[in-house]
Amino acid sequence: MLADPATKVVYEAAAKGKGIPVFALTIADFFNEPTVEEIDLSAYSGQSGETIRIRARDDVEVTGVAANIRDPNGAVLEHGPAVRGVNDTIWTYTTTANLPTGQAVSIEVTTTDRPGHKTTKAQA
Repeated sequence: MLADPATKVVYEAAAKGKGIPVFALTIADFFNEPTVEEIDLSAYSGQSGETIRIRARDDVEVTGVAANIRDPNGAVLEHGPAVRGVNDTIWTYTTTANLPTGQAVSIEVTTTDRPGHKTTKAQA
């Protein structure tokens, strides 16, 4: 990671902010997966254009967040990437499907970090 100039800048800035050596941070980031801390469904009722807020963290940077909305049998009803907000830990997924009233679903969120680790969390 430190061989790539663009990636090195990210790790140097993060290490400086944490007050630790760059090498120590890169090793820690390699061994730690990102986390999904919260899936906020308060603005979601099953209609298109609604938002699902996701709070995700990592040692250095969450590079991507994706959401799946599944029916009770596990079939994907919709899928797509979330957009990073002003705050690096908050991501927003905007729904694309209108579901029947009362449709039971689960929301599955997958986060990815710089080393490529993926973490998935589901919420009914």
